[in-house]
Amino acid sequence: MVFLAEVALQQSRWEEANQLAGQTLQILADIPNLQSNEFGLYRFILAKSEQGLGQVQAAISNLETAKVESNHQYNPQLYISILERLRSLYFEESEYLKAFNIKQEQLQIEQQYGFRAFVGASYLNPQRQAINSAQLQVENPETIAQEITASGRGQDVKRLRERIGGTEHKLTVIHGQSGVGKSSILQGGLIPALLQQAIGERDALPILLRVYTNWVGMLGQSLAQAFEEVRAIQLSVNLDSSVAILEQLQRNADRNLLTVLMFDQFEEFFFVYPDQRQRRAFYEFL
Repeated sequence: MVFLAEVALQQSRWEEANQLAGQTLQILADIPNLQSNEFGLYRFILAKSEQGLGQVQAAISNLETAKVESNHQYNPQLYISILERLRSLYFEESEYLKAFNIKQEQLQIEQQYGFRAFVGASYLNPQRQAINSAQLQVENPETIAQEITASGRGQDVKRLRERIGGTEHKLTVIHGQSGVGKSSILQGGLIPALLQQAIGERDALPILLRVYTNWVGMLGQSLAQAFEEVRAIQLSVNLDSSVAILEQLQRNADRNLLTVLMFDQFEEFFFVYPDQRQRRAFYEFL
């Protein structure tokens, strides 16, 4: 049925393509235990047919749903196509900020999977490979970004990893002018390097924080999510206070888990909390 819908789209038979895609989605909805990413292609076809029929808002809605339902690890080309069309419709509807954000995500996904060389003022992401949907479990598909290795900064990542693995240095400050690649070496280099291989007898649990408007809530959420990804266990406690987070960090240490807290773009913290008294809670936590 998907083939017929694609043919109808190519021949601009929008109504027929719309009906075929809608029928397929109804059939899929009745199949138990079907992964949500299976719906992405049909939502994409449905959205293209709606765009052809002039139903722009319906097309945007289905593209937004397709984006949520699709997993770029299984089909990065489809995910990129969804982003590209969604960005185009946002732009046509004068939703320029949404279009810009989608474009940024598209560039990062393309860089991660090797469809585009890294350019611009964004930061590098770990390298990824598309995985077969038949695989039930994939262990850390992220690797160090090839741009890190090609630029000779692999040695910097290695030194950082060794420093973190030792007991002498509890705090490391990476500093430099804007745009030299501080964020990239963390996200595209150090984090995948920590996840790829244990440090001694300890698994590493890297936590990256970039937003400081509610640093306690964001840090607690990131810590819980990272713990679940590394240990495949959901935490039973709510990390909604600095006390709860500190207690969890101690439990991590007791479980032979090395938690690495990374506060990226930390200058933003001082803009969010201009008053010295507002900053004290973070200082005490640290």
